[in-house]
Amino acid sequence: MGAETAPLRREWWVAPSRLGCQAVRPNSLIESELIMSLSISDKPRVPILVVPLFARSDTRQGIVAPITRRTSDVREYIRLMSDHVLTDGVVVLKPLAPEDASEWLAGEDEEQLRWFEAPRPAQISDVEEFIFSCRESWRTLGGHRHWGIRRIDSHPLLGGVDLRALGNDEVNLSYVVFPHYRRQGFARRASLLALSYAAETMGAKAVIIRMLPGNVSSSNLALALGANYIGDEPSEGGETFQVFRRSLQPD
Repeated sequence: MGAETAPLRREWWVAPSRLGCQAVRPNSLIESELIMSLSISDKPRVPILVVPLFARSDTRQGIVAPITRRTSDVREYIRLMSDHVLTDGVVVLKPLAPEDASEWLAGEDEEQLRWFEAPRPAQISDVEEFIFSCRESWRTLGGHRHWGIRRIDSHPLLGGVDLRALGNDEVNLSYVVFPHYRRQGFARRASLLALSYAAETMGAKAVIIRMLPGNVSSSNLALALGANYIGDEPSEGGETFQVFRRSLQPD
């Protein structure tokens, strides 16, 4: 018989959360560490972040490495989650994790490929590279901010919403909802959260939304968000984008 596998031990750090919600289902993030939002027992309506510090386990040899308090990692996770996880009580936006890659790839369909001018269907390596790029921008607080969309009461990934700084205090907004979850209002909810974030955190004064002609769902959403059609411009794929713009400044 092989050596008995030692149990995985955990310690927990707790930090105040600004998620603005009662509870969020656990979702694995960087290197399989979990960040969960729970309620404090004596103050049941006050959400907190519980950040586990994992002992490293080698199940092949039955070894559990000592727990180390990696302060910089914990601070990064707390900052990432408390400052950049967004919710309206129905959907929650979270930065994508490496283990989301296969679920993201499974959500791709012909409609998505068409409207995003993709030259070919994505492969898992493409998605992994994209998630790595997104996470690097989050780590450095760069000009690209991307979130996965989930319902607050269920785990499946519904799609994503994306902000990219354009300069001149403008951001580009894009969004995708996977086939089974379309036309249920998720893109609008996610976009409103992202636009509030763009104004309050990125200092954006206006949002640009681009789409190909015929993308009726996206043009209807842009209008519902209060954006106005301002003209056309060439797309990277050689077609023509319809361009919508909305001010993010208070009236």
